[in-house]
Amino acid sequence: MDSFNGSHAVAPATPIVAIGSSAGGITVLQTLLGTLPAPLHFAVVVLQHLPIGESSQFPKLLARWTSAPVVVASEGVVPETGVVYVPSPDTTLTIEAGVFRTQPASATGSSYRPGIDSIDTFLESLARCNGGACVAVILSGTGSDGTAGAFCVRQAGGAVIVQDPMTALHDGMPNAVIRRDLHDHMLPPQAIGRQMAVCSAAGYRRPTKTREPTQDYDRSLARIIFEVRQHAGLDLTSYKPSPLLWRVQQRMDRRHVRDLADYASMIADDPTELESLIAALPIHVTEFFRDREAWAALTEDVLTPLLLDRGCRAALRTWSAGCASGEEAYSLVIAMEDVRRRHKVCKDYRCFATDASAEILRRASLGVFKPDAMNGLSAEQQDEYFIRADNRYRVKHHLRERMVFASQNLLSDAPLAGIDVVVCRNLLIYLERPAAMQALSALHSSLRMGGYLFLGKSEYYDLREHGFRSVAPHTNIFQKTGEFTRGSARALYAHARRNRPTEPVYRRQSCDDQFVFPSVLLSREGEILRIHGAAGAMLRMPPGEPTHSFLALVPREWTIKLRIAMQDAFEQDKQCVVRGLRHPDHDGTFRIRLTPLRASEGKAPNRLLVSFLGGEAEDAADTETSPLHADAEALAISQSDLAASREQLQSLNEELLASNALLNTSNDDLHAAVAELHLKVLELEMQSNVLSAGEVMALFVDSGLRVRWATKSLSKLFPLIPEDSGRAIADLVPRFADPRFYPDLRDVLAAIQTKEAVVRSEEGRWYVRRMFPYASKDGGIEGVAVTFGDITERRNVEDALRASERMLRRSTAWIQGEKEAFKAAMNGAPLKQSLNILLKTIASQSDDGRRCAFYIASDDGLHHVVGMSGEYARCVEGFEISPESLACGLAVASGKAVITPDVREDPRWEGWRWLAERFGYRACWSFPVETSGGKLVGSLAIYHQAPTAPDLLDIELATALTHAAAIIISRDDQFGASSVVPSPA
Repeated sequence: MDSFNGSHAVAPATPIVAIGSSAGGITVLQTLLGTLPAPLHFAVVVLQHLPIGESSQFPKLLARWTSAPVVVASEGVVPETGVVYVPSPDTTLTIEAGVFRTQPASATGSSYRPGIDSIDTFLESLARCNGGACVAVILSGTGSDGTAGAFCVRQAGGAVIVQDPMTALHDGMPNAVIRRDLHDHMLPPQAIGRQMAVCSAAGYRRPTKTREPTQDYDRSLARIIFEVRQHAGLDLTSYKPSPLLWRVQQRMDRRHVRDLADYASMIADDPTELESLIAALPIHVTEFFRDREAWAALTEDVLTPLLLDRGCRAALRTWSAGCASGEEAYSLVIAMEDVRRRHKVCKDYRCFATDASAEILRRASLGVFKPDAMNGLSAEQQDEYFIRADNRYRVKHHLRERMVFASQNLLSDAPLAGIDVVVCRNLLIYLERPAAMQALSALHSSLRMGGYLFLGKSEYYDLREHGFRSVAPHTNIFQKTGEFTRGSARALYAHARRNRPTEPVYRRQSCDDQFVFPSVLLSREGEILRIHGAAGAMLRMPPGEPTHSFLALVPREWTIKLRIAMQDAFEQDKQCVVRGLRHPDHDGTFRIRLTPLRASEGKAPNRLLVSFLGGEAEDAADTETSPLHADAEALAISQSDLAASREQLQSLNEELLASNALLNTSNDDLHAAVAELHLKVLELEMQSNVLSAGEVMALFVDSGLRVRWATKSLSKLFPLIPEDSGRAIADLVPRFADPRFYPDLRDVLAAIQTKEAVVRSEEGRWYVRRMFPYASKDGGIEGVAVTFGDITERRNVEDALRASERMLRRSTAWIQGEKEAFKAAMNGAPLKQSLNILLKTIASQSDDGRRCAFYIASDDGLHHVVGMSGEYARCVEGFEISPESLACGLAVASGKAVITPDVREDPRWEGWRWLAERFGYRACWSFPVETSGGKLVGSLAIYHQAPTAPDLLDIELATALTHAAAIIISRDDQFGASSVVPSPA
């Protein structure tokens, strides 16, 4: 029996309850957290859809609703019972080996949608890590995030609780789980907390159902696997269903298909959607030097000795199996190059990089990466091995020429032979146990005796009984020492036969029958992907090496026209027709119609359907179908864009509601503090006659305004000594400012009424000064009693309250300005009008005469949109965006605020001071406008007549409004509502 328990000892898992919610979930969370039992015998992870790229008040909000501590889940934290964990909106949270792991949301993978797939991502890792010691709770929200994760939790033996859709503001997420019959309990919010405690307790058993809950779901998933195998020869039966189901549901969400059975029928009838699904199925999550400690061990313990061994063969052979987008393969080559440079050795090597996906392999072979993918590399490595151009990093030629990229399926194709080092990381975790052992057998056979195998940190296998020994603890590096005891050539052959593409005649016929005219399906690079009908009669295979290039197979005289038409079809995203073509082997003229296709709504076209229409007489059919096709396509694009905008606005609205709830709670606390202060004042008034008690400051003067007695504590306000009894009060100089003190004494004696005032001492403390007449038993007025009550703390609280009220009014104005700007943008207002509303909001919150302006960034520099005069706009038109620029240009280039308190004192402004003097400003604050995806689309500038620097409120206001501007500008760019031109005013 094979051991899959791993070589790393893992402590018993802490019971974890993961709560997933989206739109409408904050109110439910308040009710749920308020009903949690105390103390908690499990850990809670709250996964709420929040916009990335901005600070959130969400943890502070949760802390007000529960007595349990609320902690931000960060890298390396071990979850503890009784604690509520909240991930940062900017990171993707997972759990591995009982420890939280985080990574930037933008680096999670091409198929991952930041802020939308976060619940599935965590639940999938939780099911893999904790098994049955986990509970999934799905609350109100739109979409289907959490469904694939709930499936994983059920498969692992955990429990799934969903909110009753009748009580949810948005029932999309609960219904997605209920439709698939993955839930164990469906409860209202007030009952979920108690059920969480029951489900997480030891000995809990899930309620039994009359039928297998995933039976229909598994049947539909099996149909999809069959279609993929029939079309592409890719056998997915060996893959774990949870990651496969996740990627299928992502395609379902993009095509707005709610039921898995309906999607299985769709891909059977739509070859384009089937190809899009096949392209999205492979696992492409990778990065440079992922898990750097393990790479360091591989470099020191394996690569360095191999490269320094002169007795070994001339060239070292390495293999990156399942290389995905290439970062892992290039990491292996960079590590070997570093060793060669450090030790000055010239030993040659070769690296083979393989993957089952031909499309992702083609991208990997190009060796071009975005800047955010370079985080795992040092600055020295970036300079040594990459060329930076067009905001991309390209692998240098001397590194690329040592690599061989080839398409290879580890489960079906024959493995490479005579390999010294195999790197296959985080691929086996997606395979079922028999398939994983089959893959390990193939990797073992590819290694020479003494070769090394490098697995991922989450792949815990005990390979000591299978011909391997562990090289370094906790790194999953193994050395081949003997024969693999499991698997045989017969098993490999049987598995390979099962993975061969099988496409019977009726399947091809049903696909070809969908096309009226002979057609060819092309990739964006012009490679032939599929031939429909009798299109082969129009193509000719040229002499020499076989090719799949469409332009190489058509007559030479067609090449120029078709190349231009193909480029126009992709760039303009519309159908076009090339007429008047003559074929050397056929009579008459031909027309070719080019139709761009896309994998899903909202994406750029990546396929081209080329149809051979025959003679000019068929123009009518072509002209009738083209407008209908274009209208339908435009309608689909509009609906998709509208849905995306609605989802984005919904997330922003949730964050605004959360902030508003926090402000309301703070306001209630301040009002409670004021009420408490009023009670204290009443208590002081009741005790005003107790003149000699403790620290009470009291003074009594007779009808001649002479001092009769005073408490000792009054010496803080009057220079009194015991001998001052009988002395006129006017002879004493008080230690507080009170111009009405002596007139009020006389008024109290004359009018027999009380007097009150607030005075400030020389030490800066505040007192309530009260005077009231002292009556004798016979009703006569014998003098005046004066008391002083220290109200310094009360005064400070009142000042703080007034400041908080000003902050509340200002925050309300911010929110109102954002709402008005969003409303104008959603109603189709020009970009200038929407941004002008935000500028008015900034100006209305200050009285210093500041001026503001918005600028849009483009390839040729900055362009003024609204705010400053037309003359000023012409002076700064096309302002350079670069790290050597200043003000707005530097803010956009660096992504950080650029504050210039005084342009006359800043040497960078030396060449532009004439502009500040001409238009009358001394200070310039520039803030970048950055979208949630990290794209810098413009800047906000604030100008002041006098030198000044921003305070905290100014920065908060600018941050809030630039975020709103980023959403409006992105939406304007997405819909093309207005074009960015220099503003005349």
